[in-house]
Amino acid sequence: MMEAIDILHTHLMEECPFIHGKRLQAVMDVACSLQKKQNLSLTAIGKGLSGDISLKHKIKKVDRLEGNKHLYEEIGAIYTGLSSFLFQYLAFQEDVPVLIDLCYLKDDHDIQMLSAEIALKGRSIPLYREVFRSGGLSGRAHSFLQGLMPCIPKNKTVIFIMDAGFGEDWLKAIESLGWFWLTRIRQGKMLKLGADEEWTTVKDFVPQISEKTKSYNQAFIMKDHNRACRVITTQRSPGEKRNLSRVPRNDKAGSNHYRRLAREPWILATNLPKETFNATKVVNYYSKRMQIEQSFRDVKSHQFGLSARYASTKSIYRWGVKMLLAAIVQLMFWIIGVIAHSQNYQRVFQANTVRDKKVFSYFYLGQLMVEFDKIHELVIDHENLPNLIEQELARKW
Repeated sequence: MMEAIDILHTHLMEECPFIHGKRLQAVMDVACSLQKKQNLSLTAIGKGLSGDISLKHKIKKVDRLEGNKHLYEEIGAIYTGLSSFLFQYLAFQEDVPVLIDLCYLKDDHDIQMLSAEIALKGRSIPLYREVFRSGGLSGRAHSFLQGLMPCIPKNKTVIFIMDAGFGEDWLKAIESLGWFWLTRIRQGKMLKLGADEEWTTVKDFVPQISEKTKSYNQAFIMKDHNRACRVITTQRSPGEKRNLSRVPRNDKAGSNHYRRLAREPWILATNLPKETFNATKVVNYYSKRMQIEQSFRDVKSHQFGLSARYASTKSIYRWGVKMLLAAIVQLMFWIIGVIAHSQNYQRVFQANTVRDKKVFSYFYLGQLMVEFDKIHELVIDHENLPNLIEQELARKW
C-alpha cells in the first residue's frame, strides 16, 4: 500500500517535471526522515534516513540538499505543487481563509519566516513561506503575494486574515489581486466610524465596545490613507479566557503587556461585502487566526513539533529549505491524522473515554500514528479520500 508521502511524490513529479528527478527524490527522502525523527537539525534528519550507507554519508546527503542552490530556485514551484495536492482534497470549499503571520525561527530573532497558511479545522496548513533576516518584512507585500498567487486556485474567494502588524501596503496589494482582507485594529491606531464622524483613537473607542457584535459599514481606518472599510467590534466574554501556564513558555508568554493585549476587545476591519459576510461570519473567520500560531509551535517546539529550535544554521537559504521540508511534513501529518481520526485511531492513544469531541488535533494524531508505527494499519482508499476529508471536516464537535 502506498503511503501518503509516496502519493505526494508522484503528484510533485507530475506538477514539477522540470525539477531533476534525483533532487526531488532527495527532498522526499529527507522529508520522510523528518517525518520519523521530528527534529529539523541536520544530524537528526541524517540519522533518520534509510539505506545501508554510513551515518556520516547520510548526514552529508542532508547537508548537500540544504545547500543545493538549484533547490533554492525551485522552492516556489514545490510550494505550488504542495498546494495543488492539498486543494484537490478541498474542492468543496468555496472560501479560502488564508492566515498570514511572521515567525521568529531563532530565539535571537535574527531569522524570520513569513508564512501564508489555509485555515482548516483545528490547524492551518502551509501554502507558501519565505525566510529572511530580521527587518526584511518591509516592502515585501507585493513580491510575497506574487509568490503565493500560483498556490491558490483561481475559482476561490480568498480572504487574508492578519494581525495588526500588516499595513496599507498589504491591503493595497491584496485588493489589486481581487482578494479580500480582514485585519485587527489595536491600541495606538485611529479610526472613523462613519463619513460624518470624527477620527477617534482606539483607546477612546474601547469603552464603547460590548459583548454584542456590532458592525459599522461605512468606517475608515489608517488616517493617513483614509481607507474605507467595514469595522466589526466584539468583546470576548469572561468564559473565553485562555488558560495560562504556571511556568511561562518564554518571556513573551509571561509578559503582563501581552496578557493585556490578549484581553483587548476585537476591533476588526475588512473589505468583505456585508451582503455575503455578516458580522458574525467575519468574527468567526478572525477567530481562526490563532491556528497559525499553533502551526508555528508545530514547527519550533521540541515537545510538540519538529524541533526547529535545535537547528543551528544561520543561512536564510538553508532555513528556507528546512521550512519547505517542515511544510511537507505538516501536510503529511494532517492527512494521516484525518484518515486516522475517520477510523477512530484517536481512541488508541486517548487517556480517557471521551467520544463527543476531538481530543487530538489532526496534526498531533498524525504524529502519533508515525511515532508508534501505526500507518500500515490504516485502510486508505485514495479515490475516496476527497469525500473522506470533506466528511471529516464537516463533523460537529
